[in-house]
Formats: sequence, C-alpha cells, structure tokens
Amino acid sequence: MENQKKYKGYNGTLILFDSSVVIKRGIKGFLLGGGKLQGDKTIPYSSIVAIQLKKAGITAGYIQLILKGDSEAKGGLFQSVNDENSINFYSNKNKDFEEAKGLIEKYINEDSQKNSNNLNDFENNLENKKTLSRQQEIEQEEKTRVIAREKAENELKKEKEKKDLKTGTIGCIVLVVIIVLISIFSSGGKDKNSVNWAEQDNSTMAYIKVESFVKQNLKSPSSANFPGVLNRDGHVIKGDDHKYLINSYVDSQNSFGAEIRTYFTATVQQVDENNWKLIDIKFLGN
Repeated sequence: MENQKKYKGYNGTLILFDSSVVIKRGIKGFLLGGGKLQGDKTIPYSSIVAIQLKKAGITAGYIQLILKGDSEAKGGLFQSVNDENSINFYSNKNKDFEEAKGLIEKYINEDSQKNSNNLNDFENNLENKKTLSRQQEIEQEEKTRVIAREKAENELKKEKEKKDLKTGTIGCIVLVVIIVLISIFSSGGKDKNSVNWAEQDNSTMAYIKVESFVKQNLKSPSSANFPGVLNRDGHVIKGDDHKYLINSYVDSQNSFGAEIRTYFTATVQQVDENNWKLIDIKFLGN
C-alpha cells in the first residue's frame, strides 16, 4: 500500500501518495465552490508542471497545482475557491502547505528521474537487438521522427513570427519604458516625494533578474526567448520580506539545435535598492 500524507484546508483535503495527488472535497468544499467542486480528483505527478503557493495572512491562502495545458488562477484567492486543482487554507496551515509543496516538488523530480531511467532502459534494449530487420526498423523510425520534428519546428517558427508581428513591437516598447522608469526611480537623486524601494512592487525587475539566472543554466543562452511583458500576467507573485516567486517558462535551443520549452520556478529577494539575491531555482522540464 502506498504511503500517504494529508493536508487539510477549509474547502478540501490534499492527500499525497507515492505516485499521485488526490484532492478530496467534502460538503464545505461543495458549497464554497458553488456546487462545482465535489468528489475526489486524482492527479499523477507526471501531469503537474508547476505549483503555486500563496501563504495565508489577512486573507486566506491557497495552493494550486498547474497541470499540462492549464493556466494558473490569475484571479488569485477569489478564483482559487472555484478551481478544481486548488485548496484554500488559513494562516495556521501555512507551514503544512509549505511542506506539501516541497513534497510534491520532490515527488515530481523523482517521477521525472524514473521516466528518464525507463527511457535509458528502453534505448539499451534497442541497442542489444542486432538483427538487420530491427536495425532497419530503427532507422525508419528515426527518419520519421526527424521529419516530424522538422515539420513541428517549422510550424512553431511560423507561429512565433506571426505572434512577434502582433506583440513583439509593443512588448519591446513597453519593456524599454519600464526599464527607463526603473532606472530613473532607482537613481541616486531622490526628492522627498519619491517612494522607497522597499515600499514598491518591483515584480518586473524581479522577472528581469531571474532571466539572467535562468540563462546561466541553458545550453544556448543566446537563443533564450522569455514571454513578453504582455504575456506573463500572473507569472510573478510578490511575497514577504521583499521576495518574489516566479513561475514561468523559456524557449531555447537544446544541444541538438532544436527549440524546446522549459518551465521553471524561482525565488529572488531584493536586498537593497540595486541588489538582488537568488534564493532558489528549479527547472520542471518541457
């Protein structure tokens, strides 16, 4: 029987098994969710691409599991109450759900490693089959994969070019304006009406700082393409003690020159007006 650990919120319970997460709803979750949230939902770790945790304070907190093909609850707490992949909780459960987030990330990494090992075993078995017919079959499969990959890369390139024509220019202008404004406000000449950096929401600068940290871990940093300013709403969450949590992705070339998408989660802290520190960074695969 699989090990399990339970984390109870006020509109449901998060149960962690070795291979999956179960979100269990009771009558309270059914009522708070307007009748939309009911029963149990089982989610394999392999389906989870990111985890969003908002600690409870004056308002309730929530933990949201972001699945492949889904997007996070951009409406924050109010949307999370009706989200089938979210659990809400009060401040006395902050530590419990921080622990739950850490365990889920651990299980995701273990599941990813297991899949990687299975792939290695499969490739080793193929190499051990030395017959001519099997070798011809492998060569044909490789040709098919190459053709499919080239077709997909061409389609992705065309789609990106269309997208860049629509949003690239606007995004660049907005980014330049933001950088100029940040440079102005971060300069030494402050008057009595200027806002102290510690009182500002520096989410945009936090994302820019994380970009440099992410590039250090890429095979081809110069090919990195992050979401534009207009396309990363909800990717940055401002926390306590001037910390910022970034859940986002980057498109870049791998060792074979193919462009792939890599999801990441990172935490940075602004230590003074001009200096930032990387607290943590994790890559969740593509």
